[in-house]
Amino acid sequence: MSAAAEVEARRIAALLGVPAAELGYLRSRGASALARLRLAIASAGMERHRRSFERLARASALLPTALAARIAQEHLGPVLIAALAPFLPPARAALLGQRLEPGFLADVAVHLVPDRAAPLLAALPPELLSTTLQQLLARGEYAVMGTVVEQLPATTVTRLAAEIADPAELLAIAAYVGDKRCLRPVVDSFDDNAILQLLGCAAEGAAMSALIELTAVLEPLQQRRLRSLLATLPEPSRRAWGEAAPTAALA
Repeated sequence: MSAAAEVEARRIAALLGVPAAELGYLRSRGASALARLRLAIASAGMERHRRSFERLARASALLPTALAARIAQEHLGPVLIAALAPFLPPARAALLGQRLEPGFLADVAVHLVPDRAAPLLAALPPELLSTTLQQLLARGEYAVMGTVVEQLPATTVTRLAAEIADPAELLAIAAYVGDKRCLRPVVDSFDDNAILQLLGCAAEGAAMSALIELTAVLEPLQQRRLRSLLATLPEPSRRAWGEAAPTAALA
């Protein structure tokens, strides 16, 4: 199974709330087929009720932002708002998001279909994204964050990554990022100490595969930098890398 297919299988397992091992039969499928399956599962209700969501979106435009946000929280709930969000003009949705309580907004993020909400995500102000990030980190919603990464501007991803101090959390999120090339700017933004923490954390924990997948798509200069830093780690960590990925870019 390719690295991209592995990521899609993880995403589907997280979406269904089951252990990835239970979806072993998906290993025969390619990444693009699994991506289509994931999007179909996530969007099923949205497509079935498209006309209703379109009418709700038009109706919400007639309400003051504060009132619309109150109705969203007290009467509609996060699942319905997540389905409705892609049908709202991005600027309007961003204004509504600023009126929602942080916990409710994080609930919405859990049920959002990022592939359908890229314009909205790009329109959200940095402060709102940061607040939501901290809420999701506190809940351990790594799959949610990893799936959103590809829909955000690179500068936004880099800034948000800088707000995550725990290397284990960074690796857990990276495991759910499909096209890890979008993480190249993040790698460049990290100083040597941050990179060493990631390398060491991967060697000591269960997140080695995510970092191996990332290093495989880094630019040669980035790979050389990581390789030189890996050489400075304690011998047990270097051995763990050699045993886990003898043919990887950092081997």
